[in-house]
Formats: sequence, structure tokens, C-alpha cells
Amino acid sequence: MPVEGEKYGAAFKARVVLEALKAKETDSSIAKAYGVHPVTLSRWKQQLQRDASTIFGESDAILSLREELKSARSLAKSNQRLVESYQKVCQALDIETKIQLARELKEELGLNRVLAMLDLAKSTYYYHADSDSEAESEEE
Repeated sequence: MPVEGEKYGAAFKARVVLEALKAKETDSSIAKAYGVHPVTLSRWKQQLQRDASTIFGESDAILSLREELKSARSLAKSNQRLVESYQKVCQALDIETKIQLARELKEELGLNRVLAMLDLAKSTYYYHADSDSEAESEEE
């Protein structure tokens, strides 16, 4: 029997509720026999009646999560194919064009993602960015 304030385990709750459902005694006497308040036993019975369907099947929340996961996987596959097609197109571009694209897209997509998509090393990006700024300062 649990100490006051201690939670009852699921197995204990199930045993008490099942006995209350099949017994010819009153809920009060069963609750007293197990050291549980009758109102607590009544709540457990209500909970069992409400949630019994989840024992034999998945709850609506789990089914919903499964559907969301399925659509997320589908979206991820679609995005992966899109990235792969961009990578194929970008392979034909020269470095200067790739750098220009990276500058334009870095704010929207993030620099690391853009560089990976363009198959461009970060060092190359920064090297050309530095050389462009030097060229601009020489022109002034």
C-alpha cells in the first residue's frame, strides 16, 4: 500500500479497477480493502472507460503524428530531389557565378546550405570575397 502522497502504479490501478468491475461488492468496500479513496477508484474507472480503446488500437493523437511524420518524410524526399537537381545545374556554372549566387542566397538559405548546394568550398567563397573587396578598394 503506497504512502500518503505517493502515486499508484498502473498495475495496481488496473487490478483494483478490474476487481471493482467484476465484484459484487460496492466500490467503497473494494476501495477500503485496497486503501484507496472511493472517489479515486471512481476516477480510475472513468479513465479506463474513456481510454480503453487505446489498449486495442492507436489513439487519434498517435495516428495524427504518424500521418505528419509520413508527410514530413515525403517532403524531405522531395526537398532532397530538388537540392540534387540544383547541384546538377550548378556543376556547370563557373566559380564567379557560384560566388555571386552564394552572395544572393546566403541571407535567405544560410551560407553553409548555399555553399553545399553550389558545391563550393567556404575557403573559396571567402578568398574571392576578399579579393573582390581588395579590387574595389584599389579602384577608389
